[in-house]
Amino acid sequence: MLAACGTQQIKTAHDAQPWDGEPVPLALAQALTLGMKVSAGGVSLQEAKTYKFASEIVYDLSLKPLHHLLLVGPETTDFWGTIANPGDKNYALYAVGATDKRSFFSFIIPAGSFKSLAETRAKAGSFRRFLSPSVGVLYLEDNTGRVWDVNTATEVGAEQMKVWRQAQRVLFEQRQKDGILDKIKEDWDRLRTEASQKGLAQSGGLPTLDEVTLPNGHLDVPKLITALEAQKAAKGVSANYTNERAWCMGWFCAGMGYASVVRKNRYNGDLANNNLYNPDNPQDYSDCNISGQKCRIANDIHNADPLGNLQWINYYRYAPADGYWGAWDAGLSGLGRLNNIGCGPLAITRLFAWYATERQNYGSYNVNFINSGTAPSTAYVIAQEMFEPVYLGTRDGQNVYQPRIARYTDTWWFQNSDQGLTRDTNMIPGANNWIRDRASAEGKNWEMRGSHKAWVNIVYAATGWTVVAIPIAWIDFSQHTWRVRDIARGKIGRDNEPVIAMYGQGTLGHFAMSQAYIVHEGWFSANLFLWIRREANSWAQDLLQGGFVNVTDMASYYSGAFGMYRR
Repeated sequence: MLAACGTQQIKTAHDAQPWDGEPVPLALAQALTLGMKVSAGGVSLQEAKTYKFASEIVYDLSLKPLHHLLLVGPETTDFWGTIANPGDKNYALYAVGATDKRSFFSFIIPAGSFKSLAETRAKAGSFRRFLSPSVGVLYLEDNTGRVWDVNTATEVGAEQMKVWRQAQRVLFEQRQKDGILDKIKEDWDRLRTEASQKGLAQSGGLPTLDEVTLPNGHLDVPKLITALEAQKAAKGVSANYTNERAWCMGWFCAGMGYASVVRKNRYNGDLANNNLYNPDNPQDYSDCNISGQKCRIANDIHNADPLGNLQWINYYRYAPADGYWGAWDAGLSGLGRLNNIGCGPLAITRLFAWYATERQNYGSYNVNFINSGTAPSTAYVIAQEMFEPVYLGTRDGQNVYQPRIARYTDTWWFQNSDQGLTRDTNMIPGANNWIRDRASAEGKNWEMRGSHKAWVNIVYAATGWTVVAIPIAWIDFSQHTWRVRDIARGKIGRDNEPVIAMYGQGTLGHFAMSQAYIVHEGWFSANLFLWIRREANSWAQDLLQGGFVNVTDMASYYSGAFGMYRR
């Protein structure tokens, strides 16, 4: 529904469940989004005054409201028209909780990644609604009931939808039992209280939500921004993280916002300059024709991670002539063919390659985790060395080999697929055991650390896929989100070094190297968005590439971040 066409109503389903929550007013969701844009998103108050919203509702797979999908930018009035032709305007899509038992934010899609959404809409031929099975995963349902993945513009099968519908229900039900959803509701309740009480200390003297809500239920953007200008609000640089911008004021921020990116030529204060960095879209190429700073940052993000998610092992080296690449099956079928290394061992390879070849370009010295001698000079050759074949056994008269780094991470094979499975619990031991056995003398002074959780286990048994809920105490969930925030802010914001993001993509998890973040701090938990690098080559694209994914969202199946630390 377009912002100019009236009030957007969220209907309550007949089969209401305790984990559904109460609707979040559209104006409140828009205020949160505006707060994020002017705090961490690189928008001046003067520019923000011209902003308008167009919006749709994203539903979960039980057709309950999940997110307000808010298109925000200069003079925005037409949702699909802007998606199809954003031009060079600073538009972005924000997914904000549609009920008070959902996280404040779920994902951010910058205008540079609208193309696949427009292509999916054109391919589907019609639009009925948006759906989402997991954080950052957006589906489009057409008028015939077919469902399309907007990241790939491909149709999603009925069997896959059945599995993900079951998984999402199990996740929500378990999070309700854990008490996490009630704690998230407490944050929304606190925000409503602060937004309704003029003169409250936390409000910063801003008008109340009711005072900036138009008759059609939308936010009066000019009125709110005018109030901020009167307060002489200004963004700046974080006191403790000089590689990070930080700014917020009043109830509409619902906490504090931060943003940062790993970049060359850093100097104190530059992230507060909108002409040097676009936090909404770290890979912003809009000023390349004038050799702008944003273009240099965008190129550096791409060039510092040349492997991307290119998992095809034969691209780097061939298996020995007497066999093929493979792995042990996650089920009971034994050894099988696996042509892809898996995103877990590849993410470690990508991070190790950055430290061995790129770190010196970002204000420090290179560190060799690859071998005890001289590290290879390119990421490609590093992958060749880390993919050294290890003999697993024999099947059908041929030897089966697996890359050495994948043995360290104990990566398995999914039957009837070409996907590798690496458990989150194997990432840190895998990386650190490699360092222990193979790194240089300086490299052995380092270790990987992280915080990671699997909220739902999805396992394959003889009868098919089985969804298993994993309980977690609400205090453990809360502490996990703050630990993950600290990893990203400490490595990217302070040390100018990348991290590995762990996030869900439907019922599967994914590991990817990340070089930028946006943090939104609530009261109960932190929302950490990690940038998933954009890549033109389809073979090397990470899942959900070209946007920010909330790796601490309660609705994700997997959550975490990993970084390298000197002991």
